[in-house]
Amino acid sequence: MKTMNTTSQLNALLAGFGKLTRSCNDVRHCSRCSQPLTDPASWERGIGPICAKKDTHLFAKTIPANYAMASIHLLNVNTDTLPESLQSVWTSLVDLVLEKMQSASKNTADNDFYITGEDCRLVCKVIDFMLSYELPSDAKRDMIQVVKHLGFVGLAGVLSGESSTGDAELKFENGKLSLIGSSNKSGFNAMRVIPGIVIPRKRGGGAYEAPAAQYEKFIAAVMEFWPCFDGKVDEIRTQCMEWIAANPVIMSNQIMLDPNKRNAEIMYRSATNEIVVSFDWLKNVSPRLIEEIKKINFRERRYDSATRTWTIKADHRQKVVDLLSPHYNVEEGESASVNVPSVGTPSQASYGYRKPYRGYRRW
Repeated sequence: MKTMNTTSQLNALLAGFGKLTRSCNDVRHCSRCSQPLTDPASWERGIGPICAKKDTHLFAKTIPANYAMASIHLLNVNTDTLPESLQSVWTSLVDLVLEKMQSASKNTADNDFYITGEDCRLVCKVIDFMLSYELPSDAKRDMIQVVKHLGFVGLAGVLSGESSTGDAELKFENGKLSLIGSSNKSGFNAMRVIPGIVIPRKRGGGAYEAPAAQYEKFIAAVMEFWPCFDGKVDEIRTQCMEWIAANPVIMSNQIMLDPNKRNAEIMYRSATNEIVVSFDWLKNVSPRLIEEIKKINFRERRYDSATRTWTIKADHRQKVVDLLSPHYNVEEGESASVNVPSVGTPSQASYGYRKPYRGYRRW
């Protein structure tokens, strides 16, 4: 009799879920959004129809699997605390994964096993199904950790409720990584500790930006907390490494950024010989900085409320740097595409500007 390989055994385990679903009356909820499952197709998957559409993103973006850590969390689950209908399923899954780990250990000298492939995906699908049942919190936490250590960090984040399933966009331009996506508290906390990070000014809007030197931390946070993002990770990593190799001086400055400081940016606009200055708001610092900036002649500075930036004549660059450096990580650069008004452009706050008259004057 021909012995079934691990992949075939996992597929057989998944195929048996249809029979398992029809033979029990347990209350079922979507493993990802916790909404009740109401149709037979959802019962067999363990997830609802809307969440099922996200599978392409959640299963496509992975990191190398660590079988050693996954096996630890597998063995932490107490089978006796699981629903009776799932106990045999979990026992079979543990045996298959441990067998896979032992076969992998024959080809390595240490305790770390980095393996990816169809087997890992099938294991996560089994766990995804099981999490649609009412489980003890300890068992649920360990199962999610298994998914995470098998390389599916985005799926693990969705299962734990920490990751966003909304659309997002990751890209790299001019030495900076950027992410535009939905609001996410856990993702925000992961992003804010990255040196040189620029966080959105408004909750639920704007973009996260980070220097190229921090691409590993930035991409790792995106994959875990915004797994449904658009963007090719391998290409973006390559672009970052090429930019770092071509700009060693700027790269060294980015590495020296203090993670305990907020960020400020000074962009030089050569066409008008001006600098465009932006900085994060610090309650006890920013008001004093603004007072110092206002000491510059009003004809040589301008504040734009729409972008929250100062446009200042480049002759005052050193003064601005000296003001910001004690409190901020100051990044300097040059860009002709900074879309803010020049110093000489009239505004309602500028001297001599009169608001256009609208309507009829009443005498």
